[in-house]
Amino acid sequence: LVLNQTTPFPGYADAAYYGGYLAFILAIPLLTFPEQRLPDRRWLIDAAVVTLVAGAIAWEYIMKPIVGESGGDDFAAAVALGYPLLDLALLTTLVVTLYASRGKFSKLTLLLTAAGLFQIVTDALYTYVVTTTGYDNVGNPMELGWIAAYLLLAVCFLLPEEESRNETGFIRPSMVGIMLPYAFGLPLLALLITSAARG
Repeated sequence: LVLNQTTPFPGYADAAYYGGYLAFILAIPLLTFPEQRLPDRRWLIDAAVVTLVAGAIAWEYIMKPIVGESGGDDFAAAVALGYPLLDLALLTTLVVTLYASRGKFSKLTLLLTAAGLFQIVTDALYTYVVTTTGYDNVGNPMELGWIAAYLLLAVCFLLPEEESRNETGFIRPSMVGIMLPYAFGLPLLALLITSAARG
């Protein structure tokens, strides 16, 4: 922008964004995951369910249009596809973290979840706009979603350390907590019905 030149894609900025994503994803379990929850493997099943459902929807509405608009540039398509895949990994990490919290959500967990959701939703909107009408302006109101995500991450550093991650014992989750991840199957059912209706 300063040099009044077209921003290249892929470019050096993408390397920084990828690094930021990976740091965000790794930070969530390191900061919030209760150590005593690791032996309980049910969260792996929940994570797999959410990943498969979100992946199917993301492919239909986000990834497939990217492939179609790539114009034969495989590297650019791969970099562009990396963003929804990283969003998918971020969503899975958030679901696992919420499950591990077993209903006792700390302020840090809630702030990280809110930041992640702002990031995911804004990325999805951005990708949709780019692949449909094009995104050629700076200062779009949609960018407030990214600003909100970064502000929430900054607030996380102001919170005092918590000792809840060293809890012991096991409390069986409620029926709502057990069934909640499988509610993600409803959007997948809607996607299948819509695809069938469109032929």
